[in-house]
Amino acid sequence: MKIRILPTRKALPAMSTVVFGAFLWGTVHADDNLGSTVDLLDFSLQELMVLQVTSVSRRVQRQFDAAAAIYTITQDDIRNLGITSIPEALRTVPGMQVAKLNGSTWSLSARGFNYVFANKLLVLIDGRTVYTPLFSGVNWDAQNVMMDDIDRIEVIRGPGAALWGSNAVNGVINIITKHTEDTQGGLLRGSVGTEEKTAGAVRYGGELSDDTFYRIYAQGFERDGQKNKDGSDARDGWFMHQAGFRFDRYFSDRDDFTLQSDIYEGSTRPPYYVYDPDQHQLKTVNNLDRAQRGGNVLAKFTRSLDNGEVMLKSYGEYYQNDDLRLNEKRDTWDIEFQHSFSWWDDHTLVWGGNYRIDWYNLDPRKNHYVTLKENKFSQKLWSLFVQDSFRYTPTLEFTLSTRVQHNETTGSELQPNARFSWTPNKETTVWGALSRAVKTPALSETSLEITNISYTGILQGNDTMFAVSGNPDLVSEKLTAFDLGFRRQVTPDFSVDIAGYLNFYKDVTSYQYYGPGQCQSGFQDAVLQDEPVCIDPLNLPPIVGGTGPVVFPTILGNTLEVFTHGVEIAADWQIKDWWRLRLNYSYINVDADTQRKDDYGRRNEAIVEGIAAKHTANLFSFMQLPDDWTLNLWFKYMSKLHLDPHYEVNNIKDNANLDIRIAKELKPGLEASLVGQNLLHHRQLQFYEVFTGQTQTNVERSAYLQLRWTF
Repeated sequence: MKIRILPTRKALPAMSTVVFGAFLWGTVHADDNLGSTVDLLDFSLQELMVLQVTSVSRRVQRQFDAAAAIYTITQDDIRNLGITSIPEALRTVPGMQVAKLNGSTWSLSARGFNYVFANKLLVLIDGRTVYTPLFSGVNWDAQNVMMDDIDRIEVIRGPGAALWGSNAVNGVINIITKHTEDTQGGLLRGSVGTEEKTAGAVRYGGELSDDTFYRIYAQGFERDGQKNKDGSDARDGWFMHQAGFRFDRYFSDRDDFTLQSDIYEGSTRPPYYVYDPDQHQLKTVNNLDRAQRGGNVLAKFTRSLDNGEVMLKSYGEYYQNDDLRLNEKRDTWDIEFQHSFSWWDDHTLVWGGNYRIDWYNLDPRKNHYVTLKENKFSQKLWSLFVQDSFRYTPTLEFTLSTRVQHNETTGSELQPNARFSWTPNKETTVWGALSRAVKTPALSETSLEITNISYTGILQGNDTMFAVSGNPDLVSEKLTAFDLGFRRQVTPDFSVDIAGYLNFYKDVTSYQYYGPGQCQSGFQDAVLQDEPVCIDPLNLPPIVGGTGPVVFPTILGNTLEVFTHGVEIAADWQIKDWWRLRLNYSYINVDADTQRKDDYGRRNEAIVEGIAAKHTANLFSFMQLPDDWTLNLWFKYMSKLHLDPHYEVNNIKDNANLDIRIAKELKPGLEASLVGQNLLHHRQLQFYEVFTGQTQTNVERSAYLQLRWTF
């Protein structure tokens, strides 16, 4: 398997990262007295009162004290529930809505706006931002972190833009892998199953000296295709291979250095519904390999000061996606600096900056459905942030922060934030926040032209499609958010966490009628035999003659205002030493209002309101049984989705399901487990959408058997 981490032409940023790491290695003197900056341990859930997090304020603090709606997924959660992917892990979080569109595509969001291109969540893996500027979302099928190496996933629901930047509007997901010192020795894992057909991983961690550690790994999997509505095979399977390493060194009791890298290659087969201009018909294309490959290299240096810490991090990344709709090659280089220190009285200041550049190389010969005006271009982004945390009284802490960020589309954006945390005693925390965040327009919203892939339904006997044009005059979407929360350790065995919010969005992007004479890619305003017909949806003519689809010319605009409010509740109860229950529940209400009171506007309102399930819930039961047996159950529920106001058949019913994991420790270090997933339904539709060209398939009941050996 040949995988190129970065193209030669764009190799300089990644090379600079490696040189930066080598420079630090050669210039920082080692110290025989091994020390540590901050040791973030893998706490169990019973130790919630002391669990440490870093995502809320970019400094270490107790999760119980954090002034944000934060939830932590631990390594224990991932193993105990038999979770095999990041999106499925995020399904456990209150306020998160996760649904699978087909074999390799998820819709995933927090606090509304759930969609395949959900673009209001910022996702980081060890500090590396993994969203794509092409649509400001995440290619979840390319984020295959080795699940055994994850230390924890910190999930903030609500704005985090002041510290983390644009697109951290509805939340921040921070995936943090284990330090190599905690992954010494070997690991072998293998599984076979009905949907998780085959999967395997091997990892080895070693020690080069008392202060130098490493690990290397390789993993791969093949997942079966899902089912169409009629029960036939959708042939949308997925396979991926990935390998990588991480190297950690303590140069002294003050200096810590990390160098890590991953490479991957694989293929997904999402089915598409497209218009074939040669055959003059809409058709489904499936079993077509969508090759993906890429890699990254990251270097990070941290120095502890007498009253603070300095961090310098840089990474380079390469990504290639041979998609039917758009052939994308992207190179990224990012560098970030952060300094934290104590100053006047009890004030702690954190400040820093970031610079990122993305290079694109699109192949116009392969882009039949999505096009840009330019095929080779770059995008730059820089930002500065500052945060001051101080104690007004011994029990009341305030945090003020802001970030100024400059992009080439909308210019400079200011994103301030104010938080408070009141801890009258060690068992109680009350917190609140007032925030402003922005979502900057993506390339898909400003520059892309999309034709022949957005199917909408039937009109007077003819199939219908959207032809969508990007709008270079789009402005950023803006959020003003109010959050309030309460945590209480009621007894040593029972705790509760409640968060409520009011979110006000302005200038939300939506679809508008483009106007007569604006049809794209050769579409005509007149009815032609067997050719696409471009019409005004506000003045529908009778369709006579011709069998080609009706096309609605569409452009994007900042025409929506949206108000959301909701509540999220999480409870944790240790019933017995051997039995634990966890429950979380979320409610959201979405009210959208459009400036354009036409059919497009009303449809936009209905879609934004309908793609958020009003109710979601998870119930977990963890049982440690005699003779080293464990039995864990996960009941998950998401209420119905009104995804298409015109076609009830496209809406999604209430979605309830059950996963079960049974495991036995055969001997120390060797475990066998059997996992059943989605057991309440033979197959189930979880999501539906029309704008990307991908068609939906049904998630099936499945099971897999796994052996895991650590030595």
